[in-house]
Amino acid sequence: MRRVILLFMIVASGCMAEQTEYLFRQGVDAYQQNDYETAVSHFEAALQQGRASAAIYYNLGNAYYKMGQTGKAILNYERAKKLAPSDDDIEFNLQIAQLRVVDKIPSPEADFFFQFWHGTKNLLSLKAFAMLAVGLYLLLIALIVIRFFSKNTVLLNWTRIFRLPIFILLFFIGALFAVRVREDVHNRHGIILVEKVSVVSSPSADSTEMFALHEGVKIQIIAQSGDFFRIRLTDGKDGWIPHTALEII
Repeated sequence: MRRVILLFMIVASGCMAEQTEYLFRQGVDAYQQNDYETAVSHFEAALQQGRASAAIYYNLGNAYYKMGQTGKAILNYERAKKLAPSDDDIEFNLQIAQLRVVDKIPSPEADFFFQFWHGTKNLLSLKAFAMLAVGLYLLLIALIVIRFFSKNTVLLNWTRIFRLPIFILLFFIGALFAVRVREDVHNRHGIILVEKVSVVSSPSADSTEMFALHEGVKIQIIAQSGDFFRIRLTDGKDGWIPHTALEII
């Protein structure tokens, strides 16, 4: 019975992968024919198959950009960037889309060490860090097994040379993975999707407006109360907005 269930899951997974690929190709074809609404519907349907990828988010962002929906374009570029942080095309199109954003929020200047750390921990996606950590762990285990059971002198010498560097690299990658997981859990970001939203002083509809934000602005979500999110900008300003005004990356 278990074998039947396992076989069914494998077949179903393969069918879903094929369906996702089919919908993605349909979306690309529609995009190339300048039918951006149809392209969006195909890309969104591909995502609903549960197999998100940087390529789907990137092309969905392109379609929304062509439709003039800056907020949704930036949202999907940001989602693509999370899965492929080193992709230059994603970064370039994201910067182009951000030129349409009305609000130009200044960011504090970062020193060299902060930029180096930020670049290092975002060099790979969370999934890639996890796979790399597992691979290094298995390699370390293999070296330990060889150390105890092999009688080949040359092979034993190689294990002595590589054990410590691999352990150090595994520790470093594991630390980066832990930091990224913590950031994903505790540091939520979103994109403003409405044309304009008032940022108010407290989580209620009759609160005092402090300032306004426009479509496409990236914000950090630091708290939630009822139907309101407390958000913070890169320049330190914060306040409350309705949760319907944004979508989480």
